[in-house]
This record gives sequence, C-alpha cells and structure tokens, in this order.
Amino acid sequence: MDFYVGNSLFDESQQLIAFKIGRSKPKPVKISRYADKNFKETEEEDYPNATIIWIKDQQIILIEKLSQNLINIEFLVNSLEMYLNEQLRFYELQVSIALLTDKATFWDVLGQYGKVYNIEFILFSPNFIGDFHKDTKEILEELKSSYNANETALSISNEEGNLTVPRENPIISKMLDWIVDGGGEWNVKVRKEGKRTTINSTLGSKSINLELNGYDTQSVKELISMAVSLFAHE
Repeated sequence: MDFYVGNSLFDESQQLIAFKIGRSKPKPVKISRYADKNFKETEEEDYPNATIIWIKDQQIILIEKLSQNLINIEFLVNSLEMYLNEQLRFYELQVSIALLTDKATFWDVLGQYGKVYNIEFILFSPNFIGDFHKDTKEILEELKSSYNANETALSISNEEGNLTVPRENPIISKMLDWIVDGGGEWNVKVRKEGKRTTINSTLGSKSINLELNGYDTQSVKELISMAVSLFAHE
C-alpha cells in the first residue's frame, strides 16, 4: 500500500474520532534557508498527510483539505476506503465512501460543454440515508438482496457526443438526489479542448470552513460539535 494510517484519537468511551492518513513514500520539498547572508534552496523529504475526523452518529467523515497540492482528495478517499475494507474483511462487510456534492454542478457541466458522450451514475447501497429517497432505496436494497450488489451503475451514451438530459427527467433527478446525499457518484465524458475528458462529481464536493485548534481529543470534539451544528442547519 502506498499510504499509511496513524495518530489515532479516541474519546472517553474509546470511540475513534480522528486519525491521520497520508502517503507512505516521501515527496521531495524545496525549502529556502538563509545562512551567511545568502538564501539557499535545499530539498527535504516530506510525508504529506491529512487529518480525518470521524463523526460516528451521523456517519460523516471530515477530510482535511490541504492548501498545498501534495495530496489530492481522490487519493485520500480511495486510501481510506481501502483501509476500512481491509479492517472489515473479517466481518464480511464492505465500505463505500462518496463525497457530499452539489446537485447544480452536474447541470453546470452538461451546460458548459457542447459535446457530451457518456454519463454514468454509480449508486451505492448504503444503510444510512433512510426514507428520504424511499423508492430509490427500495430498488437498491432489492438488487443487493438478489445479486449481493454493493453498487448499481447506469450508463447512457451517444458516440457522436449528442447526449441530452432533460432537467425534468424524474429518473435522473432521483439518482442525483441519492448521489448528493452521499449515496454514490457520477461521471460525465465530454469534449474539452479538443479531446475527450471525464469530469466526476468530486468537482462539486461540499466543504465547510472550520479550524482545528490542536490535534488532541478536546479540540477534535469541539470541531465535531461545530460541524454537526452546521450540517443540521443545511
């Protein structure tokens, strides 16, 4: 594995509330130093990592967004998913992690590009969304029960790039509603700058601006309390 997990923090009931995940291979970083009346650039090894906050009751994961482009969100999500599935393999359980996203981003992408070749919706079969999208949940639960399917994918294509999706289409609307609540992801293949490019739902990932004052149990609990309050008012 090209990632590592460490620095776990637990609350008073020994529930995991935070840990760090990052690259296991060092990344050379140039640092400027001043000595003998001269600035000199030296290179040091850095192990980029991000803080992960686990809000168990809401089944929400907060991922630190690093200001430097040393590690991207896709790497963090994929690494975290791989790590959790490794831990749960003994229990025959599987975890799928999806970012909370903005529905409007999907329509913005379709409107921005003249050529749309393919749209893929990937729906997870989670146990936490509840009855907000009852009909979608029932379909996915039936597929999971019948085929042991953890994911269901729907792909629509037009080789000439003339794919159109009406905003009022109820099927598309229901799938998007499921996805933006953390139940999946979408991918759109478009023509961009003369070549085919795939844009995914991470483009519209939601973020909240909170500052972790220190990496300790009390600071993490305070941040969780603020995050829960923000989500409750959305």
